[in-house]
Amino acid sequence: MKWFFFLLLLANGALYLWTTNYTPLAGTGTGPALEERNRPALALLGEVESGTDTGEMLNCVRIGPFATEETMARASRQLVNRGYGLTRQKISTREVRNFQVILGPFGSDIARDNARSRLEGQGIDYAPQQGAAGQVLVLRTFARERAAGEFAAGLTGKGFEASVQLAVRTLGPLGWLEVPDVVTQERHDELAAINWGDAMARLQQIPCKEGQ
Repeated sequence: MKWFFFLLLLANGALYLWTTNYTPLAGTGTGPALEERNRPALALLGEVESGTDTGEMLNCVRIGPFATEETMARASRQLVNRGYGLTRQKISTREVRNFQVILGPFGSDIARDNARSRLEGQGIDYAPQQGAAGQVLVLRTFARERAAGEFAAGLTGKGFEASVQLAVRTLGPLGWLEVPDVVTQERHDELAAINWGDAMARLQQIPCKEGQ
Protein backbone atom coordinates (compact mmCIF):
# COMPACT_ATOMS: atom_id res chain seq x y z
CA MET A 1 0.00 0.00 0.00
CA LYS A 2 2.85 2.39 0.85
CA TRP A 3 4.48 1.77 -2.49
CA PHE A 4 1.20 2.51 -4.21
CA PHE A 5 0.85 5.91 -2.56
CA PHE A 6 4.51 6.77 -3.28
CA LEU A 7 4.13 5.97 -6.98
CA LEU A 8 0.91 8.00 -7.08
CA LEU A 9 2.74 11.01 -5.58
CA LEU A 10 5.52 10.81 -8.17
CA ALA A 11 2.98 10.60 -10.99
CA ASN A 12 1.14 13.69 -9.75
CA GLY A 13 4.43 15.63 -9.51
CA ALA A 14 5.43 14.66 -13.04
CA LEU A 15 2.00 15.68 -14.33
CA TYR A 16 2.31 19.09 -12.64
CA LEU A 17 5.76 19.78 -14.19
CA TRP A 18 4.53 18.74 -17.64
CA THR A 19 1.40 20.96 -17.54
CA THR A 20 3.27 24.06 -16.29
CA ASN A 21 6.16 23.67 -18.80
CA TYR A 22 8.63 24.22 -15.92
CA THR A 23 12.36 24.47 -16.83
CA PRO A 24 14.85 23.96 -13.96
CA LEU A 25 17.25 26.93 -13.40
CA ALA A 26 20.91 26.28 -13.91
CA GLY A 27 23.24 27.72 -11.27
CA THR A 28 22.34 31.31 -10.32
CA GLY A 29 21.38 32.51 -13.84
CA THR A 30 18.19 34.43 -14.51
CA GLY A 31 17.04 32.22 -17.38
CA PRO A 32 16.73 33.12 -21.06
CA ALA A 33 13.28 34.71 -20.80
CA LEU A 34 14.24 37.02 -17.92
CA GLU A 35 17.53 37.98 -19.56
CA GLU A 36 15.73 38.94 -22.78
CA ARG A 37 13.28 41.12 -20.85
CA ASN A 38 16.09 42.92 -18.97
CA ARG A 39 18.43 43.49 -21.91
CA PRO A 40 16.68 46.62 -23.32
CA ALA A 41 16.62 48.25 -19.89
CA LEU A 42 20.30 47.54 -19.31
CA ALA A 43 21.22 48.90 -22.74
CA LEU A 44 19.20 52.06 -22.10
CA LEU A 45 20.98 52.62 -18.80
CA GLY A 46 24.35 52.27 -20.52
CA GLU A 47 23.35 54.79 -23.16
CA VAL A 48 22.33 57.32 -20.51
CA GLU A 49 25.59 56.93 -18.62
CA SER A 50 27.80 57.19 -21.70
CA GLY A 51 25.80 60.15 -23.02
CA THR A 52 26.12 62.19 -19.84
CA ASP A 53 28.05 65.36 -20.58
CA THR A 54 29.32 67.37 -17.66
CA GLY A 55 30.26 70.22 -20.01
CA GLU A 56 33.64 71.72 -20.70
CA MET A 57 34.86 73.85 -17.82
CA LEU A 58 35.90 77.22 -19.18
CA ASN A 59 38.14 79.77 -17.51
CA CYS A 60 37.10 82.98 -15.87
CA VAL A 61 37.71 86.16 -17.86
CA ARG A 62 39.61 89.43 -17.57
CA ILE A 63 38.62 92.54 -19.54
CA GLY A 64 40.97 95.43 -20.23
CA PRO A 65 43.15 97.32 -20.06
CA PHE A 66 41.21 100.54 -19.51
CA ALA A 67 43.15 103.77 -19.81
CA THR A 68 40.70 105.94 -17.87
CA GLU A 69 38.50 105.56 -14.81
CA GLU A 70 35.51 106.66 -16.89
CA THR A 71 35.76 103.83 -19.43
CA MET A 72 36.41 101.32 -16.65
CA ALA A 73 33.31 102.47 -14.74
CA ARG A 74 31.18 102.25 -17.89
CA ALA A 75 32.39 98.71 -18.55
CA SER A 76 31.65 97.78 -14.93
CA ARG A 77 28.04 98.89 -15.34
CA GLN A 78 27.69 96.79 -18.49
CA LEU A 79 28.79 93.70 -16.57
CA VAL A 80 26.55 94.41 -13.58
CA ASN A 81 23.53 95.00 -15.82
CA ARG A 82 24.10 91.55 -17.33
CA GLY A 83 24.23 89.91 -13.91
CA TYR A 84 28.00 89.36 -13.64
CA GLY A 85 30.07 89.81 -10.54
CA LEU A 86 33.41 91.54 -10.95
CA THR A 87 36.58 92.65 -9.24
CA ARG A 88 38.68 95.66 -10.19
CA GLN A 89 42.45 95.52 -10.67
CA LYS A 90 44.81 98.48 -11.10
CA ILE A 91 48.34 98.48 -12.53
CA SER A 92 50.45 101.39 -11.37
CA THR A 93 52.32 103.73 -13.69
CA ARG A 94 55.52 102.36 -15.21
CA GLU A 95 58.11 103.44 -17.73
CA VAL A 96 58.59 101.73 -21.08
CA ARG A 97 62.04 102.13 -22.65
CA ASN A 98 62.54 101.67 -26.40
CA PHE A 99 65.32 102.47 -28.87
CA GLN A 100 64.48 104.39 -32.03
CA VAL A 101 66.54 104.45 -35.20
CA ILE A 102 66.26 107.96 -36.62
CA LEU A 103 67.50 110.36 -39.25
CA GLY A 104 68.04 113.95 -38.11
CA PRO A 105 67.47 116.35 -36.56
CA PHE A 106 67.74 118.35 -39.74
CA GLY A 107 69.16 121.84 -40.08
CA SER A 108 66.57 122.83 -42.66
CA ASP A 109 63.35 121.72 -44.30
CA ILE A 110 65.26 121.10 -47.53
CA ALA A 111 67.59 118.62 -45.82
CA ARG A 112 64.60 116.85 -44.26
CA ASP A 113 62.73 116.65 -47.58
CA ASN A 114 65.82 115.27 -49.33
CA ALA A 115 66.10 112.54 -46.71
CA ARG A 116 62.44 111.68 -47.13
CA SER A 117 62.80 111.39 -50.89
CA ARG A 118 65.80 109.06 -50.55
CA LEU A 119 63.96 106.85 -48.05
CA GLU A 120 60.88 106.63 -50.27
CA GLY A 121 63.09 105.81 -53.26
CA GLN A 122 64.45 102.77 -51.42
CA GLY A 123 61.10 101.70 -49.99
CA ILE A 124 62.02 102.47 -46.37
CA ASP A 125 59.13 103.49 -44.11
CA TYR A 126 59.45 106.41 -41.70
CA ALA A 127 57.36 108.53 -39.35
CA PRO A 128 58.01 112.26 -38.75
CA GLN A 129 58.44 113.19 -35.11
CA GLN A 130 59.16 116.48 -33.40
CA GLY A 131 62.08 116.09 -31.03
CA ALA A 132 63.64 118.45 -28.53
CA ALA A 133 66.35 119.45 -31.04
CA GLY A 134 64.07 119.59 -34.08
CA GLN A 135 62.18 117.29 -36.40
CA VAL A 136 63.45 113.75 -36.96
CA LEU A 137 62.36 110.79 -39.07
CA VAL A 138 61.79 107.65 -37.02
CA LEU A 139 62.56 104.58 -39.12
CA ARG A 140 62.02 101.77 -36.63
CA THR A 141 61.65 101.16 -32.89
CA PHE A 142 63.35 98.29 -31.02
CA ALA A 143 63.09 96.92 -27.52
CA ARG A 144 66.84 96.15 -27.43
CA GLU A 145 69.61 98.65 -28.05
CA ARG A 146 71.81 96.10 -29.81
CA ALA A 147 69.17 95.33 -32.43
CA ALA A 148 68.63 99.05 -33.02
CA GLY A 149 72.37 99.58 -33.46
CA GLU A 150 72.61 96.81 -36.05
CA PHE A 151 69.73 98.26 -38.04
CA ALA A 152 71.29 101.74 -37.92
CA ALA A 153 74.63 100.34 -39.14
CA GLY A 154 72.87 98.80 -42.12
CA LEU A 155 71.40 102.18 -43.04
CA THR A 156 74.77 103.85 -42.67
CA GLY A 157 76.10 101.40 -45.23
CA LYS A 158 73.43 102.68 -47.63
CA GLY A 159 74.57 106.27 -47.20
CA PHE A 160 72.15 107.43 -44.49
CA GLU A 161 73.33 109.18 -41.31
CA ALA A 162 71.25 107.08 -38.96
CA SER A 163 71.54 107.14 -35.18
CA VAL A 164 69.88 105.52 -32.17
CA GLN A 165 67.99 107.48 -29.53
CA LEU A 166 66.40 106.33 -26.29
CA ALA A 167 62.64 106.84 -26.11
CA VAL A 168 60.97 106.68 -22.72
CA ARG A 169 57.21 106.81 -22.30
CA THR A 170 54.95 106.43 -19.32
CA LEU A 171 52.37 103.65 -19.38
CA GLY A 172 49.45 103.62 -17.00
CA PRO A 173 47.89 103.55 -14.63
CA LEU A 174 45.75 100.89 -16.32
CA GLY A 175 42.63 99.16 -15.04
CA TRP A 176 41.31 95.63 -15.51
CA LEU A 177 37.97 94.00 -14.72
CA GLU A 178 37.94 90.35 -13.69
CA VAL A 179 34.78 88.25 -13.88
CA PRO A 180 35.14 85.59 -11.16
CA ASP A 181 32.26 83.44 -12.51
CA VAL A 182 32.99 80.41 -14.65
CA VAL A 183 31.87 81.55 -18.11
CA THR A 184 30.21 79.21 -20.60
CA GLN A 185 31.10 79.41 -24.28
CA GLU A 186 27.81 81.18 -25.01
CA ARG A 187 28.47 83.86 -22.40
CA HIS A 188 32.08 84.19 -23.53
CA ASP A 189 30.90 84.97 -27.06
CA GLU A 190 28.39 87.47 -25.66
CA LEU A 191 31.10 89.32 -23.70
CA ALA A 192 33.50 89.28 -26.65
CA ALA A 193 30.93 91.08 -28.81
CA ILE A 194 30.51 94.02 -26.41
CA ASN A 195 32.03 97.41 -27.20
CA TRP A 196 33.85 98.24 -23.96
CA GLY A 197 34.49 101.87 -24.92
CA ASP A 198 38.30 101.62 -24.89
CA ALA A 199 40.39 100.81 -27.94
CA MET A 200 42.81 98.72 -25.84
CA ALA A 201 40.17 96.64 -24.03
CA ARG A 202 40.13 92.96 -24.91
CA LEU A 203 38.60 89.79 -23.47
CA GLN A 204 41.16 87.39 -22.01
CA GLN A 205 40.65 83.97 -20.41
CA ILE A 206 42.35 83.50 -17.04
CA PRO A 207 42.39 80.55 -14.61
CA CYS A 208 39.61 80.72 -12.05
CA LYS A 209 40.82 81.16 -8.50
CA GLU A 210 40.44 78.24 -6.11
CA GLY A 211 36.95 77.90 -4.72
CA GLN A 212 35.14 79.28 -7.78
